[in-house]
Amino acid sequence: MHPSVRQFKTANPLNLIMTGMLFVRSVLAFLALPVMVGIYGSGVAIAVHLRVKLYEEPRLVRDFPEDWVRYSAKVARWNPFRRPAPPR
Repeated sequence: MHPSVRQFKTANPLNLIMTGMLFVRSVLAFLALPVMVGIYGSGVAIAVHLRVKLYEEPRLVRDFPEDWVRYSAKVARWNPFRRPAPPR
C-alpha cells in the first residue's frame, strides 16, 4: 500500500488534511458550494422569467400587437427546440 493511502486511512478526521490536490478542512463546506450555486442560479432563473413574463411580453403586446401574436405562436419562450402545439 502506498504511504499516502496509509496516512490518509489512519489520519484523525478532525485534523486538516494537506495532502493531494485539494486542501479540504470540512467536507460539508466543500459540498455546500454546489448547493449554494444551485440555489443562486435558481433564483436568477426565476427572476429572469418573471421579468420577461410580467414586463417584457406585455410591452411587446402593446407595441406590436399583431406581429407579437404571430411570433409568439411560432416560437417557444424558453426551449428553442420544442415546437408549440398547432392551433385547434
